[in-house]
Amino acid sequence: MKMRIDIEGLDEKTSQFSEPVTKVLEKILTRHSIDKEDITLSLFIEFTDDEYIRQINKEQRNIDRITDVLSFPALNCEEGRIIYDKYDIDYENKELFLGDILIATSQIFAQAESYNHSPLRECMFLASHGLLHLLGYDHEDEESEKRMLRIQEEILKELNYER
Repeated sequence: MKMRIDIEGLDEKTSQFSEPVTKVLEKILTRHSIDKEDITLSLFIEFTDDEYIRQINKEQRNIDRITDVLSFPALNCEEGRIIYDKYDIDYENKELFLGDILIATSQIFAQAESYNHSPLRECMFLASHGLLHLLGYDHEDEESEKRMLRIQEEILKELNYER
């Protein structure tokens, strides 16, 4: 599987997250058997500040508060199944764009402290959560939330990012 992840907004505190984020996202896509040999799956992740994520949360979801992660799918997906047609593919670059993920940097560190685990583990949790949303998973009810969290925890355990 070919994959391109564009990551922006890393600084001295968060530059350590680049490679692990890539690994956790690749693991999720591989686990879901999303293997488009002739197409590169691409997505964009931005590490951002509280004010920006609050502004986007207000504009896009009408919720005027800071949040930890936001996902903006570019395609329709149903629990790991990508639904697309020929018009969704960038044939010049042979890419299929999954969407955008925004992660609030301060929330990584605050939640890591609150949950008593490392900031790296928290970042992996938020990145995986964001990708699962791009892939059509949600947590609108208890059953779907348990399914989503189970997938995240299994992936993080496989990569040794346990609590």
